[in-house]
Amino acid sequence: MNLTFLSPRPTRRGPVPWFLLSAGGLLLLGPTGCNAPDVPPALAEELPKEGWEFLQPDDIRAVSVGDGLAYRKVRSGQGPWEIHLLEVDLSDCRMGLKVVSGSSGEGRWRVVDLLDEVGPTALAGVNGDFFTPEGRPAGVEASGGALRSGGSRPVLGWRPGEDPWIGSVEWTGDTVRIGRWTLVSGRADGVTEVIGGFPVLLTDGEEVDGPLGGSPEFSEGRHPRTAVGFDSENTVLWIAVVEGRRGGSSLGMTLEELRTLMKSLGAREAINLDGGGSSVMVLGRRAVSRTAQLGGEREVANALAVVRDPVLCRLAGVDVPDGEPGR
Repeated sequence: MNLTFLSPRPTRRGPVPWFLLSAGGLLLLGPTGCNAPDVPPALAEELPKEGWEFLQPDDIRAVSVGDGLAYRKVRSGQGPWEIHLLEVDLSDCRMGLKVVSGSSGEGRWRVVDLLDEVGPTALAGVNGDFFTPEGRPAGVEASGGALRSGGSRPVLGWRPGEDPWIGSVEWTGDTVRIGRWTLVSGRADGVTEVIGGFPVLLTDGEEVDGPLGGSPEFSEGRHPRTAVGFDSENTVLWIAVVEGRRGGSSLGMTLEELRTLMKSLGAREAINLDGGGSSVMVLGRRAVSRTAQLGGEREVANALAVVRDPVLCRLAGVDVPDGEPGR
């Protein structure tokens, strides 16, 4: 008997329920605050083989958020770790990324509130870039091609119908070169999404030469982490949040462990986003990861949202009949 964990499309600010679909019908297991049963061995394929070998999970809870997006919560005694994973199918032209910050410019907001600004197309999201005390992103940020901030740190960039990109930026006056794309301050192109991070974890499937960056405490200490990466075909994008500072349940990861995680999932390119008390994953309109911040979500400068929107197919130049999945 094949078992698959599924959920319906999340409702705004509603709980994300867990369901078990089996030959006997649909069994409601309860909201995310309850304990779902251990995933049977038949679901081992829910992770790539290398990811399974690295994490040696004790439990996997998997949710399909409709076409193009899957969520998994992995519990492993190896760390111990509790890890939240989003797998985005970028071969579906409806699926994409949206960088979002508050409408007032400087300042900080909870990720769940930032997803509200995107609207019903936002399926999930995580915290974004590091930020200053004033709430300014540490690196380049662009939403719809509109530049909000500068900086020289590496970035993740995405456009509808094009391969995602991770790497360094090059500034010339008010113009910034981001991989194959050029953005100019004050001239939004309507399609380019850019978010900063540090450091780059993987380039062309290889470990980045030299230290991973920052102080030894930042790179070698175990902390909550958020990372994003994509595979060699540029069709599968992984977003990971590792809980940390939670006693015996999840200690967090070093940057080296985070890099190994992303590589084991099949990522060829990967970048570290802000972590610590900022790390959070939101599914629907509910945080599914536990934060290290007392009192719940920390307010952050921006967020990376996963969206499903047929308009992205048109922007990518793909003609998809009404009602048909975007392939």
